[in-house]
Amino acid sequence: MGPGTIRGAEPRVEPQACPRSRTTKASCQRCLEVCPTGAMHLDPEPRIVAALCTGCGGCAAVCPTEAVTAPLPPVVLNNGTWRLACYQVEKSSPCPCLLGLHWQTVALALEQGLEKLELVVGPCGECVNGKNRDPREQLLPLVTQVAQGLGLPEPEVVVEERPVPLGTPQAGVSRRALLAFLQGKSQEAPRPSFSWREEVVLPQVAVGEVVRVGPCFLCPACVHACTVKALRIQDSKLVFDGSRCNGCRACADACGFAALEVLPKVVQGQKVLTLARECVCSQCGESFLGEAQRCPRCSFLRRP
Repeated sequence: MGPGTIRGAEPRVEPQACPRSRTTKASCQRCLEVCPTGAMHLDPEPRIVAALCTGCGGCAAVCPTEAVTAPLPPVVLNNGTWRLACYQVEKSSPCPCLLGLHWQTVALALEQGLEKLELVVGPCGECVNGKNRDPREQLLPLVTQVAQGLGLPEPEVVVEERPVPLGTPQAGVSRRALLAFLQGKSQEAPRPSFSWREEVVLPQVAVGEVVRVGPCFLCPACVHACTVKALRIQDSKLVFDGSRCNGCRACADACGFAALEVLPKVVQGQKVLTLARECVCSQCGESFLGEAQRCPRCSFLRRP
């Protein structure tokens, strides 16, 4: 990054936590979609090109499996009000970009008694960090979802837009950084000093519900693909634990029979998705175990 460029703390990547490390069919690319500068790469495994990263934290905020993580800004409540400002609007802000506000931080604030969330933003459409996604469009439904997941009252959210002060450099990628990247070099620049909280016990919020929508034969593909052990096969049953699911869709992607779907819904408790029983294929007459009209072979071949 060039001199004067706004940068937060560079996110950390744990490739083994990504669904792509468990199944080649994984479709999740939320980090790629939110990255404003093309710093995030997924092939052959998740990685961040440091020379292009603005440190907005958006990739970590949308990652359902915590394969990408970033330090969390401190939660400071004043009579139940939490005020967060864009760093470009207020240099004293502990948050480099509101795009990176993680659901865990929101959950922590709610558990500490958050009643009102004040967001002070700049003209996001003019900033490179708001190129792919407006932070406000991401934050408002996030606050609602986390509050529902914790069973706590939804706080009031107030958004104030301010102009960026004159002489303030816009967050972005400099020509020097881009040329360095294209030449295979990596340049690091000093980043603003932020106050981060990394050692803190964070509440967990389940944000997905797995439902069965097709034939199931209790093969372990979905179980192996799950990054949080929300699925298990026990006593000839496929069991889903709603308190663990992060909504990453790895299980649905891995299933070769399109048996599962993941809904963006907050659920708790466990439920049986499949109860294995002896069946006879309506196509070839072969016996099999599962819950389906046709055997695995005929289902896979999609015979009419």
